[in-house]
Amino acid sequence: MKISRLLAILTILLNREKITSAELAQRFEVSIRTIIRDMQTISEAGIPIVSYQGYDGGYGLVEGYKMDKHLLNSEEISIAISVLKGMEKTIGNSSTRSLIDKLEYLSQKNDTNERIQMDLTHWGISNFEKEKLNLLNEALKNNQVLKISYIDRVGHTSERLIEPLMLGLKMSVWYVYSFCREREDFRLFKVKRIQRISLEGTEFIRKTFDSSNIFTDESTQRTVHLVLRFASSAYNRVLDYFETEQIDFQSDGSILIEVDYSEDEWVYSTLLGFGAQVDVLEPTHIREIIYKRAKEIVDR
Repeated sequence: MKISRLLAILTILLNREKITSAELAQRFEVSIRTIIRDMQTISEAGIPIVSYQGYDGGYGLVEGYKMDKHLLNSEEISIAISVLKGMEKTIGNSSTRSLIDKLEYLSQKNDTNERIQMDLTHWGISNFEKEKLNLLNEALKNNQVLKISYIDRVGHTSERLIEPLMLGLKMSVWYVYSFCREREDFRLFKVKRIQRISLEGTEFIRKTFDSSNIFTDESTQRTVHLVLRFASSAYNRVLDYFETEQIDFQSDGSILIEVDYSEDEWVYSTLLGFGAQVDVLEPTHIREIIYKRAKEIVDR
């Protein structure tokens, strides 16, 4: 922790002409005495620290002191900053902010115009979801067990004790990959379906897992080959879900699409969302599911 704080302080000094010990103490949630010791450590490491006395005093670096800025090129740094700023809106913490500060120093930009802006949140993210993500991030960092109330994909609610291992973002939806103590197995939980969450106050030893395929664990259903025909009026919405090369325009103006998907609730609800603008040609069993659900809607 001390090393990361020292690096963060050094980055701040590189970006600012001067900063007070009180500001640093507040930012890193330590005492002013600790900041003074940190400054002594940085100075002993060969970094030229200057101490300014008086009411408007503080700490700074000797004028002209520079760090090597050639590790990354400006475009790479700009992309990294954009990603981090997007992430900061949901699970931002002092470490995220510190890394942004470091990269902004390295960027050597003379203007504030950004060519790329990224926001990893979906529209209308709630404060409760932000709180859940921050709590999950804290538990991940400290290897703490969490108690959650979770609604699974068929609507059943259960209480779980989980050991969070990784946060993942897929199609603007946050997931937490964990070891579930109730199921005694690894599980992928959708953050949106977590109704209640709290720290248990106990630590766990992280289990090894393969992070390359965590998004294949939630859907154990078979992959199906969908053949769909959309009305021409649905073209703008079709572009939201399918790539241009998947679109086959027919002579009557309709749109034919063939695509492979894991069969799950997302497929059913998405197709229902198109209403009368889509015709499910294949497979027959999904066509029947859509028909049955549409009939239930009418009956209700």
